[in-house]
Amino acid sequence: MAFVDVKVPPIGSDVGPIQLTEWFKQVGETVVAEEPLAELSTDKAVMDVPVPADGILSGVFVETGAYVAQQGLLARIHTGGSGG
Repeated sequence: MAFVDVKVPPIGSDVGPIQLTEWFKQVGETVVAEEPLAELSTDKAVMDVPVPADGILSGVFVETGAYVAQQGLLARIHTGGSGG
């Protein structure tokens, strides 16, 4: 099976805590590359996390409202591939 991880994008060193404020898709739903998957909020901005590849959202690792680290793992996309 082929999977692609979705991580918190690089934001910068001068931001405060990063909070996951909303998921736009649920596990098992089809996702398309570049569409918004989740919303993050910092003390300076609100931003969408784009889907990195077409596939199925196979898992989320952060609950809505939780704080995440820069480059932290948010979700995993199943993109197909051998054995999948």
